Amino acid sequence: MVDVPNNQSFVPGASGSIVTKRLGIFRKYMDSVILGGNTITLDLPAAVEDCPDPNCRFNPTYQRYQGANGALCYTCRGDGKIKTLRQTTYNCNRRAINEDLAKSLTGNQNTEGGRIRTNVFRVKTHISSYSDILKCVGATIDGQKVKLVQSPRKTGWDGELLYVISFWEEANKLSGQS
Repeated sequence: MVDVPNNQSFVPGASGSIVTKRLGIFRKYMDSVILGGNTITLDLPAAVEDCPDPNCRFNPTYQRYQGANGALCYTCRGDGKIKTLRQTTYNCNRRAINEDLAKSLTGNQNTEGGRIRTNVFRVKTHISSYSDILKCVGATIDGQKVKLVQSPRKTGWDGELLYVISFWEEANKLSGQS
């Protein structure tokens, strides 16, 4: 897997006003909590590029790409494209919680009131992780594969969005089981 760099930056600081000073204090301490915490590795969608083999040619009879010797192209395995798996790692503050998740909004009411008891990870990351979390296909927390349970939400203090909170559950867990 290719490790993709990201834009997370933890820059403590404050300018003159009282609100900004308090924001700087909040940010300084929250950044230290996140930096001192764990990491979450997001699995991003694979990068797709054309086959780099100059001898790779499409064979319309077989609807596959072939190499110079007439067999399937060894480089792209007959697809004409190369997929490169990508991931990126963010510092995070995470905790495992056991809470009710409302499924009634989706019409998936497996229990009374549409609530399902489940173990989830609550993860707080830098605001720059928001777009990566939205497009990720999964993640790894403490060596465990997880999937996104709810849309991530931006959070911060005094109207400035500094962090992202997301909820994850075990990837191979069946919905509705505890």
